[in-house]
Amino acid sequence: MKPDPVANSENNCLLYCRVSTTLQKEKLKRQRERLAQFALMNGYVVEHLYEDIASGMNFKRKGLLNLLQYCQTHPIKAVIIEYKDRVARFGVDLLADILSSYGTKLLVVNQMESDYNQEIIDDMIAVIIHFSSRLYGKRKGINKAKKIKQQLLEEQNDPHQ
Repeated sequence: MKPDPVANSENNCLLYCRVSTTLQKEKLKRQRERLAQFALMNGYVVEHLYEDIASGMNFKRKGLLNLLQYCQTHPIKAVIIEYKDRVARFGVDLLADILSSYGTKLLVVNQMESDYNQEIIDDMIAVIIHFSSRLYGKRKGINKAKKIKQQLLEEQNDPHQ
């Protein structure tokens, strides 16, 4: 049996891409291309690509679960994602620790400097969208969340508070 050069690579990686809706398929394609280019430019050998079209709040994503299972059974140097929220809205540190326990690093391509207050607002909006979409349906839930976000931003910018 011939050894698989990818499986024996010291710099092998997996790519993970995610978008929230099927309307974002083009974004998924561009995300995939940017990650593949990043991996190549940084000397990684892409072993597999995993992707999902699902909410970042949903941990029962086929691509994510398959990626974790693969890392558990194969020596992988890195899992490359574009932004932290592509792998999960919450619990990114937990996923990074799980991957680390397999000897795999979670590599975030675009580490954005973020304002803590803005992060809190974005997280609240993600939770509101998730639950209001479940209650009212996708479109109504997103519209309600946008209204709440606008109110939060107005309150944050109000100098009288």
